[in-house]
Amino acid sequence: MNLTSLFILLTLFWNAAGLPLIPRDLPRPKVKNSLLHFIDIIGADDRTEITIPSLPPHEKVGLITVTFKGAKKSGHCTGTLIGEDTVLTAAHCVLSDIYEGLPESITFDPSPRGGRNFIYPREYASEFWVVRSAAEALYLKARFAEELPLDFNDMDMAVIRFKALPGRQSIGEKLGVMPIKPYDFSAPLPKAVTSLGYPGDKPKRTLWQTECQVLKLFDLQTLGTDCDAHTGQSGSPVIEKGEVIGVVGAGTAVNTYVTAITPKFLTELKEITTKTHPRTKIFENYKLERKPYYRLFFKHTCKAPVTIAVRYPFHGWKSLGWLNIKNEEPLPGLELDAREFYYFGVNAERSLRWDGNHKFKIESLINAELNMRHADLGPIITDHELNFDCK
Repeated sequence: MNLTSLFILLTLFWNAAGLPLIPRDLPRPKVKNSLLHFIDIIGADDRTEITIPSLPPHEKVGLITVTFKGAKKSGHCTGTLIGEDTVLTAAHCVLSDIYEGLPESITFDPSPRGGRNFIYPREYASEFWVVRSAAEALYLKARFAEELPLDFNDMDMAVIRFKALPGRQSIGEKLGVMPIKPYDFSAPLPKAVTSLGYPGDKPKRTLWQTECQVLKLFDLQTLGTDCDAHTGQSGSPVIEKGEVIGVVGAGTAVNTYVTAITPKFLTELKEITTKTHPRTKIFENYKLERKPYYRLFFKHTCKAPVTIAVRYPFHGWKSLGWLNIKNEEPLPGLELDAREFYYFGVNAERSLRWDGNHKFKIESLINAELNMRHADLGPIITDHELNFDCK
């Protein structure tokens, strides 16, 4: 018996049993880059920016950054706090369908604003879980260039653990968690759901919201919605009445596909979020060797831009200069793996107050000798802000 005959017999049996024929019109997810599936805007773009993302419940949704060995740049997704130290996202965000092997690092920035985040420090992943069938499909595509299965969106779900660093409060204790619930497939399709995410087609690290609805059901646990989304919004929560019912996976100009939380998923998600050693059958566990950094953000009150130089330990001492800081466009966080460093600042109008008393020659500045300040960030690895004051 060939496959066509078998399909016809199965269809006849299914209809004879009085069971609804499950639609199979899910497209294969189109891969736009090494980390994110192609997703698109449906009709007119009705996303609105959340201008104060640090307010409830938006602070529970953050930006995930994933780096793979061999990738020229990092990929970005969206994740949601669902436990004391656990974040829910999409499977394809943490396991690449291009690069074989585990990510080098995964970080989570809760409610960043335009690249800066002084309220909530960056979190570093220690391990993650992926739906086992999704992990296998992504591995086969990366290793043998096999197509992702048609039902990939049924399993595109992952959970990341961000264990609190020494001296720091766990992220869930600090911000609270977003409740999750299984999607009720027997109920009428929800006409009012919300999705939050960090889209790649908007200004960097800005949070956007879309009000949408579930249009249809695909396969066993995929929802077809009209939620506008773009790359970067993979893993975004879909929320009904304040509870997460699924995560954004892939999409087209007609449907955005959402992996629904089923009762089986919910059972293991609760195991992962509440147990030190969870018992999981659906999810596969992966460990990461994390390397956290002190992050420096520079700010000033001057009318003219400030130019800075930094001297920090890196296989000996390394110097970095010049870096220009415009108040309206702050310098992104400078990552250091040591607590001590020296820095210098100057601006064109000479209004910057400066009292540095450590003289150093900076080779990258043609042997310029600068009066630098010494800074010690302390034993707790976290984010820091340094201010330059003008007269």
